[in-house]
Amino acid sequence: MINKKALSEMVGYVLLVVIAVGLSVAVFVFLRSYIPVDTVECSSDMVLVVQNSSCFWQGGEYKLQLVLSNKGLFNINAAYLRFATENRKVKPLINDALSPGGVYLFSSSNNSLSPGTSFTTIPYSLGRFSINTAGKYGLEVQPAIFKGESIKLALCSNSIITQTVNCPPHS
Repeated sequence: MINKKALSEMVGYVLLVVIAVGLSVAVFVFLRSYIPVDTVECSSDMVLVVQNSSCFWQGGEYKLQLVLSNKGLFNINAAYLRFATENRKVKPLINDALSPGGVYLFSSSNNSLSPGTSFTTIPYSLGRFSINTAGKYGLEVQPAIFKGESIKLALCSNSIITQTVNCPPHS
């Protein structure tokens, strides 16, 4: 004779295991939807340099104009420019969406800066960042490229360059 109590215990254990596995699969699928499918990275051969920087007084405020040059092997689509006092660690963007020219600097036929070419930025106004005294300031330039199937902008964090810019006294 079969013990019905033992059979029902076995069915209970099997149901517990099935429910636990089912819940773990459901949680895995749910959490996986939050992880990006394609990670976007920049090549190590991305080299954007500041060929010339000019800080000058115009119209009652300091302005900054740069000549950026692509010395790397790949096209660069954008550059993020950060500017503040030299000793400040976190610098604000000077070419954000609110400023003329925006973040995407390179407006050529293919919307990128090709290797071996240069680009002159518009004069960025520094007055809204309370930069109204002469002195040494820090400039950070971070290239970015469009990559992936969804054409996401990838920041090249391994290609950030920093430079000191001298703003002369205004007269």
